[in-house]
Amino acid sequence: MPPKDVPSQPEDSEEGRSRKRGKDSFLGHEILAGAKPREILARIVKDDPLHVYVISQDRLTYRAFLLDGHRLTLRAMARIAYHAHLYRGEPPLKEWIFQRIDEAIDDLVREDHADEMRRIPPEDDEDDRYSFLADSIDSTLAIARTICVRFNNLHEAERQPFHNIYVQGKTFNRYIAEGQGPPDHLRQLLRTAAEAFSDQSLLKFPELGMDDIPRPTGEEDPDLDDFRFNDPDPDDDLNEGGR
Repeated sequence: MPPKDVPSQPEDSEEGRSRKRGKDSFLGHEILAGAKPREILARIVKDDPLHVYVISQDRLTYRAFLLDGHRLTLRAMARIAYHAHLYRGEPPLKEWIFQRIDEAIDDLVREDHADEMRRIPPEDDEDDRYSFLADSIDSTLAIARTICVRFNNLHEAERQPFHNIYVQGKTFNRYIAEGQGPPDHLRQLLRTAAEAFSDQSLLKFPELGMDDIPRPTGEEDPDLDDFRFNDPDPDDDLNEGGR
């Protein structure tokens, strides 16, 4: 006896919906699917279930930019929410989040550059887009933005040494030991990055040779640690390896 035809299940039936959920299920589905961007953004912002803040900071460090971490996180979350309807599990979720964060970084770098070129002043004394740097080097927000724009417009090969040593807190010798080139070449890259700061006489760079970088009048050569953006790791020289 020939088998009986099995009636098809419409998509709006319970079985049809179950099949559809199975086909569309992927890591992060419960957060990224089935809602409008504004609703998805609310899910992401609350408790940060995708760990966007941590991943953003890692990506910011990896790409060696000077940007406010909180500002980057919010922009990355907005991009994730906006593009969520396109995500169906490929590429892997973390790689997809990396892509959205990279887009957010590029957005902010372009915006800061455009504001600087149009000479649009920072909004007010509480503008936190640049206070992370202004507070670190005791400067105005306008100068801090100028420094960010100049530094972020450098090639990555020029940003990386400065970011690793003066922002992340690695020692010059450790960075050399990680295979980042001969000392003279590294000093040249640091000089190039330091030009973003030097004409403001905001920072001094003992690794570079002080004759090449303006120093505040009447001061002796400083200890490197006085001018780090973050406190150096006390075990820095004991740790080996890069990222």
